[in-house]
Amino acid sequence: MKSGPLSDFRPFLGVFARHLPRLALGTSAGAAAAAAAIGLMSISGWFISAAAAAGLAPATAHLFNFFLPSIGVRLFAVLRTAARYGERVFTHDATLRVLEDLRVWFYRRIEPLAPAGLWRFRSGDLLNRIVADIDALDHLYLRAFSPAAVALVVAISAFLLLAVYDARIGAAVLGLMVFGGIGVCSAAAGAAGAAGHGLALRSAELRTLAVEGLQGLAEIVSFGAAGRHRESLLRTQSELMASQRRMAHIRGMSAAAMHLLSGAAVLAALYLGCGLVGSGRLSGDMLSLFALAAAAAFESVFGLPAAFQFFSRTRAAGGRLVEIVAAGPAVVFEEWAKRRRIARTLFSTR
Repeated sequence: MKSGPLSDFRPFLGVFARHLPRLALGTSAGAAAAAAAIGLMSISGWFISAAAAAGLAPATAHLFNFFLPSIGVRLFAVLRTAARYGERVFTHDATLRVLEDLRVWFYRRIEPLAPAGLWRFRSGDLLNRIVADIDALDHLYLRAFSPAAVALVVAISAFLLLAVYDARIGAAVLGLMVFGGIGVCSAAAGAAGAAGHGLALRSAELRTLAVEGLQGLAEIVSFGAAGRHRESLLRTQSELMASQRRMAHIRGMSAAAMHLLSGAAVLAALYLGCGLVGSGRLSGDMLSLFALAAAAAFESVFGLPAAFQFFSRTRAAGGRLVEIVAAGPAVVFEEWAKRRRIARTLFSTR
């Protein structure tokens, strides 16, 4: 059976599922913050443009209602701040709880493997898997799945908002957001596949060599292996830096592509909006609403390419954890294993 891109994460889904309400709450707060940002930018742009247009006609300037739009600006500003704060609190709280449970889950599964099942793994490598590889799994929710869900909600909301005035503007902005969220992310993930995998392996190897160099310093010096150990450290460090440079280049290119698409969305909104103004179907002050709504909507997809670019690194970290968990113990005591399963069932129901 061929393994899919998410097959390495299947053993961890149960741990994530236990915190699903907190994860959903953080994602909802992120969607609320993004929606409030769109409302804030749109109303602010329209308010400034409409106030300037009203000031051009002194005879009717006193008829312009300054109070209602200003209330909307303040409301969206407060909502955006509160929702963004809630998103940070809820998402990081859920992520830290998941990482805590993952470490407990991982330890319970490697405990029966000791000592015979763990002899082929170096102590520094085991330490790196327990700490760094489990920490890398926070990309799954915090930097990939949650932002992707928020971007999907924002894209649909932006389309519905703009389609109220003109479906072509909403479709243009939605199409560019989909292209950025899927096309650019896929290109970044594909280009960074080998570099991300190498980044995970070289980071683990460098930490392992550093730990072994400290723990076995006396033996290394006694047997005259200090030079070889230093060369291994420098070689691994050079390979790690090469992978980091590759990832930085890909991140810069994907960020440039997203900015170009964002500018194209603003230009498309302005171009189509100018046609509506010229035909008399739309007032001139609504142009700023279209442009700023498109720009604000694109903020939700800006971080997606960088997140999915590191997906191969997260997948490699998950695979390194599964490699140990999948190994069975050398000796299994059936009666002891049965009692252990019963005890886990009893404690899990409390």
